Amino acid sequence: MKRLILSALAAGALLAAPVAHLLASQLGAKVTALAIMKALADSGWTIRDGSIDELNQGESKVYPVTLYYGNTYKIVAAGDEDAADVDIGVYYGPEGKFLIKDDDNSNVAVVTVTPGYTDQFYIKVVMAKTKTGGTAHFVVQYASKTKNR
Repeated sequence: MKRLILSALAAGALLAAPVAHLLASQLGAKVTALAIMKALADSGWTIRDGSIDELNQGESKVYPVTLYYGNTYKIVAAGDEDAADVDIGVYYGPEGKFLIKDDDNSNVAVVTVTPGYTDQFYIKVVMAKTKTGGTAHFVVQYASKTKNR
């Protein structure tokens, strides 16, 4: 019986370690994004949708979003402690014409865009580089402000 209990505890410990790292990684990305969003909210920006995700080094993910004429948007992609370089861009149309992008060597990317018309645009997040060569988590979130604010 003791062997069974010890085996179960050992198996649980082996399974808990990856789960704990996963939660810590997500938390790191969330904390960074939250700090940025709090600063924006304190400056009169309205905080909008956000999402947490994971990408391998070199991979990208696209998020369709409707941006409205008359608003300015700050869009943030904040990586966790394993993310070495996260890039973000906003583009439109089938040819993917970028309005703006942040492709510096940082694990946080921020762009500001004021669309000239209301339409569907696309936010592209790229996990350009990770510290491990593997995967890393990130949060992508945006805030808006109308012209009269």
